[in-house]
Amino acid sequence: MYRTVNGLSKQVAPWALHASSVSENACHSPLSAFRTLHLHNIFPRCLSMFPRRYAAVSGPSATPWELEMFFQAPLPESMRAVIVKEKVGRFDETCKPCFDVQEVPIPKAKNGEVLVRIARAQINPSDTSFFKGVYGQKLEIPSRAGFEGCGVVVESAGDAIPFGTRVAFRSFGTWAEYCTAPVSQCIALTPETEWSNAAGALVNPLTVFSMIEIAKRRQVKTIALTAAASGLGRQLIRYAKACGIESIAVVRRPEQMEICIAEGARVALDSTSPT
Repeated sequence: MYRTVNGLSKQVAPWALHASSVSENACHSPLSAFRTLHLHNIFPRCLSMFPRRYAAVSGPSATPWELEMFFQAPLPESMRAVIVKEKVGRFDETCKPCFDVQEVPIPKAKNGEVLVRIARAQINPSDTSFFKGVYGQKLEIPSRAGFEGCGVVVESAGDAIPFGTRVAFRSFGTWAEYCTAPVSQCIALTPETEWSNAAGALVNPLTVFSMIEIAKRRQVKTIALTAAASGLGRQLIRYAKACGIESIAVVRRPEQMEICIAEGARVALDSTSPT
């Protein structure tokens, strides 16, 4: 069902209408009803994706009308976001002053975009390179942070993606409570998809796919990769094996050799070993 909020048409996920609850002791007024909804039951395992002002409580089932009231609640005017205050030299204790968590205005979705309430945000090598000022995208201080994340659509300019849709997406500024994202960079998720998996659903997998496509076009039979026990490395080993390409995994700790062999590497080498 669709509802218009702030001039935008929004959709309440049908499966959510039967799973939420309110406190037994809650006041029966509309305002208190939607503020005390049990968020864990509306979207399983997703309490963090909603504004802080909503409390998670237990009790009897909420009515569809109460749920509509909840979904039509106005967004807060501000949010918390990670701000990069200065370029990072080394990632140790000395880099703490380079970052801050600040209260900033919530961005507005433009045409062809959605506003997502963040559930999880990925940390990729591209993030660390960006903080050091050596990434393809220039670091302009102060800066937002994060290139990838997942969450729930809370606004959709032009009804591009229905309100309440769980998505994984690529966009800049995902290390925050809310982030806008181009519709073309969003992937819809099933209710069963874990946020921990969805957070890294785009950058690493697409990198792996591109690398193996290059290998296949060049008719490569074996690839060698460093940092093979990383998330990207392990995905690359698995996908290469599925495509009939063997891999030689280079790691920096003995225990990582077993991890790579279990993922499907033909050979694993420890670069710190004298032999």
